[in-house]
Amino acid sequence: MVDRLPRNEGKSCLIAFVFSCPGSLEEKNKRLVQGQTGNNLAELIKIIREDSTYRGYFQWEDRYDYRITNASTVIHYKAKDGVSEPSRGEIMCEENLNRLVDDLKGYMVIITFGEKARIAVTACRDKIRNSQIIHVQHLGFQSLNQIKKDYQGNDLLSSNGNKLVGKFNTHARLEVVAKEIIRKLIAQ
Repeated sequence: MVDRLPRNEGKSCLIAFVFSCPGSLEEKNKRLVQGQTGNNLAELIKIIREDSTYRGYFQWEDRYDYRITNASTVIHYKAKDGVSEPSRGEIMCEENLNRLVDDLKGYMVIITFGEKARIAVTACRDKIRNSQIIHVQHLGFQSLNQIKKDYQGNDLLSSNGNKLVGKFNTHARLEVVAKEIIRKLIAQ
């Protein structure tokens, strides 16, 4: 078993995604952003690419064609170490922040997903020059399910175990996140 997972390189210095830390699926598959979070990232990229205006930023369909890194490279999950997130001390240690600066240096747009990623990238902001930093919520269900309305302001239906409605709601929630990213891209 491995204790850490390094960044995913990507194809260019345009977009970088920052998440919290690797978990059990990442450990098993030795690749970042697996499982539902990975599926949601792939769907998010697809939604943004549907608007051809933003294909210049989101040039590739495959999430692994983008730089992906984490606030911490240490693998965490409940069965392994009792936690699913890195501690603030783990994120803020100088060695980790220097690693994150190296991972993100030169990227034009850095998108952080979740609080831990936001904290880490904010701590590095002065060393990551000329980058637009966009903070949005994490793409895991615990965070996404906090979104109760679609991007047009309509209430989402309760799925009550209906997988089709659940899938529709996930897509609608990802559209909300996509619109937030696009709005922040435009604002800069």
